Amino acid sequence: MFCQNCGTKNQDDALFCEACGTKLIKEPGKGPAMGPGKEPGKGPAMGSGKAPGKGQRASGKKVPVLLIVWIAEAVALLAVLAGAFFIGKSGTGPEKTALNYFINVANGDWEKAYEKLDVEESPFINGEMFAMANQYNDLGAINQCEVMRRPQDLFLQETESALGKTVTVVFRTRGDTQDRYFDVNVSRMPRKKYLLFDDWKVGTSNLISRNYTISVPVGADAAVDGLALGEEYLMSQEPDAYGNVNYVIPEIFSGIHTITVSMEDREDITETVQISYDNDAYYADRMKYRKEMLTELIGIAGADMRNIYQAAVEGRTLKTLEGLFTTDAENFEEITYAYEALLSDLNEGNTAPVSISFSNLAGSSRPDETVVALSFDYRVDYTYEDWWSGQQERDSYEGSDTWYFYFVKENGAWVLQNLGCEELYY
Repeated sequence: MFCQNCGTKNQDDALFCEACGTKLIKEPGKGPAMGPGKEPGKGPAMGSGKAPGKGQRASGKKVPVLLIVWIAEAVALLAVLAGAFFIGKSGTGPEKTALNYFINVANGDWEKAYEKLDVEESPFINGEMFAMANQYNDLGAINQCEVMRRPQDLFLQETESALGKTVTVVFRTRGDTQDRYFDVNVSRMPRKKYLLFDDWKVGTSNLISRNYTISVPVGADAAVDGLALGEEYLMSQEPDAYGNVNYVIPEIFSGIHTITVSMEDREDITETVQISYDNDAYYADRMKYRKEMLTELIGIAGADMRNIYQAAVEGRTLKTLEGLFTTDAENFEEITYAYEALLSDLNEGNTAPVSISFSNLAGSSRPDETVVALSFDYRVDYTYEDWWSGQQERDSYEGSDTWYFYFVKENGAWVLQNLGCEELYY
């Protein structure tokens, strides 16, 4: 069978022309159509170059369907690529990056805002820490916003270079009639986005505090936002001139943070602080001692005082009081000198103490010092030589006084840094 449209020979039972796709029509009562130039009875032969009869379609080749499909798909692909290029171009520019960052901040979507930052992650630089630092950052209910330059009279010009620029977002909050401004510093990244477009990230020069220092007493532990500061953050193992050690955090987000400092025998410090890029230190050098520890220290001061006076009355050497005092050589030398003076004062002249008793002891101490002020009443029983008879007589004297005892903890025990005890009047 020959195609009545293009003249191509097809199988007798074919329904469509395999060349042009035209539906093949068999005329009832007639045999198969003859090839070009032949007359099967009546009517001109198809494809002979003669004009077709009435009711017949003009001859000529039809475009293959597959080709049409290919062309349609190519056009669609080009449209998609053009649309993607336009969207990529408009969605990756510095203004779009700055505006999207502002919208994330305004909505409190700190996870998406963090994704736009140009940062290198560390224990204190990550999405969780960024959200924590900005937990109280609220721009208000914003009605509208757009990217624009700051007005000239605000003295805050937009800066721009090949590497980055400062984009200003102007906005108004609900009920406000004044414009407000939000600066976003953006930088162009060295690598392209999707291999075609410049990639922009938000700069962090005004969002990060660098080399933030936390100064604490020697032996204290420090933590920021629940993250303990280990030895890797210590500036030096040696204390500074104030007896403190300093932890240095290389980078931490500006904003709200919780600092916790703990130490044996001290009350824990938990403080919420505002860290900014120009606020570079926190000091916890005057930690308060626990009340129960100070009460214990007052009791130790009373017991040590009784032991020192007892040893002095008996004329014993300081060595018999070993364990009461610091092992620091300089302090112990001063303690030794003070004890010898006490021995001399108690046993000089024609009087000699027999016993000393104490009552009504009352101690006090400042919460940030290990100094005990111990007030007491005392009674001294003593002997003296009667100037008239030359006989030894016995008498007593009662009085009151206040001594100061300085303590330090060594090897887990509180010991004295000074003698504390002085001559008692009698």
